[in-house]
Amino acid sequence: MITCSLLKVTNQTLTVTIDVQNLQLSAHLTCVYARCSRLLRRPLWEELEALSTSLLGPWGVCGDFNAITEIAERRSRGEFDVRSTREFSKVIENAGLIDAGFSGSLYSWCNNQSGSARSWARLDRVLINIPWVSNFTRFKVDHLPRVNSDHNAILLSFPPQQSSSSKPFRFQRMWTKDDSFL
Repeated sequence: MITCSLLKVTNQTLTVTIDVQNLQLSAHLTCVYARCSRLLRRPLWEELEALSTSLLGPWGVCGDFNAITEIAERRSRGEFDVRSTREFSKVIENAGLIDAGFSGSLYSWCNNQSGSARSWARLDRVLINIPWVSNFTRFKVDHLPRVNSDHNAILLSFPPQQSSSSKPFRFQRMWTKDDSFL
C-alpha cells in the first residue's frame, strides 16, 4: 500500500512524503515551478538547497525549472545565458542531486512560434538523490508528447521488479529408465 501526505507548500514548490508500506520505505517528492527570470529563481534555488539538508532518505525533485544545465539542452537563435546555466548546475550539485535521465524528446518545451523565432529547450526534468537511486532501481522518466501546451508532460514510473523465481520442477518420465535415478 502506498500513502502520500503533504509535507510543505511554498510559492514555487509542493513537497509530499510517500510511504510504501510493503517495502517499509519513505521517500519525498518535490514538484517545482521556477520563475522565468534568473533573479526570481534564486529563492527557489535556496529552498532546494535547504530541503536537501532537512529531508532524509530518498528525495526527488521534478517540474519546470525554466533553466538548462548546458547549451545542448537548447535550440534557439536567441542569446545564451551562461550565468543562469551555471547557477542551476551549482544548485543541483549543492543539493546533492543528479539528473534522472529520460526517454522521449530531448526538448521538453517549445515556444510554438514559427521559423527562426522558434525555440526549444529542456526546461522540465527530474532530479534525484543517491538514496533515491539506491531504493528505486527501476525508476524511469518519460517525456510524453506535447498536447495543448508548450511543455511535454513528464511521466514518472516505478515498474515492478521482475520475478526471479526459477521454473517449477517438472517430472520427466524418461528419468525412470535411468539406473542412477532414485
